[in-house]
Amino acid sequence: MSVPSSSAGTDDTARPQSLAFDEFGRVDRRIDLAVCCAAFLLGLALFVLSGDLRQGSIPDPIGPDGWPKLLGATLMAVMGANILRRLLIWRASADNMVLSDGGKDDVPGRPATVLRPAFMLVSALVWMLVVQWTGFIVATTGLLIAGMAMMQVRSPTKLLLIPLLFSLTAWLLFGVLFGVRLPTGPVEHGLLEIIPGLK
Repeated sequence: MSVPSSSAGTDDTARPQSLAFDEFGRVDRRIDLAVCCAAFLLGLALFVLSGDLRQGSIPDPIGPDGWPKLLGATLMAVMGANILRRLLIWRASADNMVLSDGGKDDVPGRPATVLRPAFMLVSALVWMLVVQWTGFIVATTGLLIAGMAMMQVRSPTKLLLIPLLFSLTAWLLFGVLFGVRLPTGPVEHGLLEIIPGLK
């Protein structure tokens, strides 16, 4: 009766199927490149097709096609730089297979799970129901905290500071500066009373 050698534990063939490196540990770089190309084409379409937009009843300071063209140009610039970066890295690598990003899978042996997107969908529906009573800042901060916690962010500073700063910035930018009518609650009314210049 033969005794297994000590090197058998390090042999790739002895690993469980769920830990197979090629099946779960690596991804095809061409998929990322295809997504970047699709996003670049989307930006190009926004930039070109927005030229047919007509001026509305309320004139826009940058024109009816200003924001779509800006969004399209930004999307093309970011995706173009990303495409170039990936091509340069791909050229220096051995093949098109790379280690996947991310942390531990929710379900062992599976690269994705339905739990996170389902949780975010439910959170978005809850946000739509409560934002009219709590106001934009409170509801958005709670939504972001729930989402970051679901993504396994455990730092109390990050969980509180990042969502709060994002919600305040979005409210100041769109609700105050651009005049978009966002749902208001006690926090928004309090800020408008404390800082008269925001009115």
